[in-house]
Amino acid sequence: MRALLIIGILVTIANVSVGLAGQGEPPGMARYQVVLLKAGPKWNANRDEARHRLMGEHLAYFRDLVKAGTLVAVGPTTSQGDVKGVLILRGATEEATALASADPAVKAGELVPETRPWLGTAGIGDGYAARAAEKRIEDIPMESLQLGLLWRGPSWTPEKTPEIEKLQASHLAHIGEMAKSGKLVVAGPFLEGGNLRGIFLFRCSADEAMAMASKDPMVQAGRLKLEFHTWSVNVGVIPEAKPQ
Repeated sequence: MRALLIIGILVTIANVSVGLAGQGEPPGMARYQVVLLKAGPKWNANRDEARHRLMGEHLAYFRDLVKAGTLVAVGPTTSQGDVKGVLILRGATEEATALASADPAVKAGELVPETRPWLGTAGIGDGYAARAAEKRIEDIPMESLQLGLLWRGPSWTPEKTPEIEKLQASHLAHIGEMAKSGKLVVAGPFLEGGNLRGIFLFRCSADEAMAMASKDPMVQAGRLKLEFHTWSVNVGVIPEAKPQ
């Protein structure tokens, strides 16, 4: 069943460029806001006392958002690059942007948020608020997932030709195979159009995730390109997927 939901989500990448205005979400899917926390002008990787204090305030702020039920997934990335963390929130884009901008680390210039509306698998963060009310989120065990950002590639064009439709069908079939393995656990498109097209989220090693995603026909044709990050989140935040 999870595989079918993921296929349904990704079908919309071909058809949605802005929002699904006036339409409800397809079954098994939900609308979220994804915030990429990027290194800001005052990013400081040194673990000095001032930064340690700031990171404590940063965590405390997220803890309150989780307990309020607004923030459904949060965690740092450990891969190279300017993306230092990823948040998934409920609510409108303006609200999510305002909440991300109020993060003490953002206000201090350590981080810069980029908010994008996203359609993803339903159930992300279910029960997270209740668990965060019982213990600090930093005391809940963590797991490392592989987050693949799908960007428009060098061969992307807006035209819809029979060849591109055939390529899209192969793309969706490959997504189905990855979902059936139980390793692709969440997927979905960004809804505002633009160069960032979607997300793949894997529960497996970085090498396995890259190997599977790199075989995507759209990636191989250059219509999409991949950017991978290892993302750490609390256990139980991202739904489990069973092999089909």
